[in-house]
Amino acid sequence: MDVAVNDNIVNLNITGNVVVNTTCSGGNGSIDISVNLAGFHTYIWSNNEMTQDISNLPLGVHTVTVTAGPTCSSTATFNVPDKSSHYLHYCFRRSYKAPAT
Repeated sequence: MDVAVNDNIVNLNITGNVVVNTTCSGGNGSIDISVNLAGFHTYIWSNNEMTQDISNLPLGVHTVTVTAGPTCSSTATFNVPDKSSHYLHYCFRRSYKAPAT
């Protein structure tokens, strides 16, 4: 008896667009991701959000794991930067209050 095994390897690729954080506190950065495979996917972000795209993010690193079916998953990491280092300096100066003399 001959048995043929078709061992297809499927790559689940995640791509994304990052919008920078432009606020001094909290966050308004966002990540809009796309997945190369059609069909139903589940998403879990490092902040426990379970949506495809996330927003209101502070600056920093954010990770998503996308699952398509019982054995196919992929993880991607995105960095939400601040508007600029000059802007961060402005935020710091704005929130700093000199001690009373």
